[in-house]
Parts: sequence; structure tokens; C-alpha cells
Amino acid sequence: MKMILKNEIRQSARALKKSNEGLSLVELVVTSLIMGMVSLIIVLFVSASRNSYTIVNNEVTMQTEADMAVTYISNYAEQAMDYRFVSDYKHGSEDCGALAIKSPEFDSASNTYVDYVNIILYEKDTGILRFCKFRDDSADLKWYESAAGHVLTNLNIDGTLSDSNIYGNKRKLLAQYISGFNIIDNDDFRENELIRLCLDLKYGGSVYSTNKNIYSRNMRYDS
Repeated sequence: MKMILKNEIRQSARALKKSNEGLSLVELVVTSLIMGMVSLIIVLFVSASRNSYTIVNNEVTMQTEADMAVTYISNYAEQAMDYRFVSDYKHGSEDCGALAIKSPEFDSASNTYVDYVNIILYEKDTGILRFCKFRDDSADLKWYESAAGHVLTNLNIDGTLSDSNIYGNKRKLLAQYISGFNIIDNDDFRENELIRLCLDLKYGGSVYSTNKNIYSRNMRYDS
């Protein structure tokens, strides 16, 4: 009985001594590799989620800007009797594109319809679309037709303008992050009373494009 008890005591002592020896080098290396792989997977997952969120956020931002601009322009273009587009327009020291939409609006004071010219100005250096409105008889705005096509001249937005010639904010913000603004102007579109609006946007490394055919109920077409 005493012999059995001594053997059990010796085995317990050996087991306790072995348990106090800690991890071996091989076990430590394997544990470190497993922890490193788990950490790498977590980092890659978080990074991919962040990149996906950034891309989606950029696309939503650009789509929102584009939708606001297209909706605003469409409201005037749908009433257009005529329009002019200049892709390369020098406004002061700024390189711009300019779309002028002539449309009638009811004047309650005179109880008649008055023609206004709505200007969408594309500031190429800042990537911004702006808006302002003139009376059609304003001396600060001239347009005409020539052999070269539709020409817009004397667009004086920031000069000293009388209240009767310009309305509202001279430089109302329509949209930001614009990288391209174009109106496709040809006989086919005009014959079908259409204005083809093309917008390109760039934000945070992402790009977005939208095109829209706007039907104009008052369009004048001269063959």
C-alpha cells in the first residue's frame, strides 16, 4: 500500500514538473504563425470593407450631384424655344462651357409671357456648374446664328447688371465635381425637339457619367 502511494506521488510530481516547463520552441513558432495569419485576415477584411464603403460613397455623392443638375436643367430645357451651347468659352480669365436656354415665363405684372435666357455655366478649372437668369433683351447677353453655327457672346455675369436684366443669384451652385459638360447640338436632335445633355463627374478617384435626352415642348426648328 505504501509502495503504491509512493508511485502515485512520484507520478504527480513528474506531471507537475512537466506542466511548469511552458511551451516548446516549435509550439511557440506555430502559435505565432497562426496569430499572424488571423491578424492578416482581419486587416484584409477591414481594408476591403473600407475601400468598398469609399467607392460606394463616392458613387452616391456623384450621382446625387448629377441628379440635381440634370433635374434643374431639365426644368428649363423642357420649356426651351431655343438654346445655344459653347464648349470653349472664355469668361474673364476662366475657361468655361456655357449653355443658354431661352424659355418663356409668365410675368404677373404685365400679365404676359416674357422670354428669359437661363445660363448654365461650367467652370472647367473648379469643376462646378453654376446658374443665372437674364431677360432676353438684356444688353449683357447676346446670341446669334452664323455660318459657324450657334454663337453665344457678351455673357457678362459678374459685371454691374441692373435688377431688370438679371434675376436671383448671379452664380447659383448647381453641381460640383464636374469633369465634363456637353450638349450634343445637331439637326436630328433639333428636328425631334430634343436636347441631349451629357455630364461626366470625378470624385475621390471614382468617375460617373450620365446622359439624358430632354424633350422641349417649345423648340423651334429651322431646316
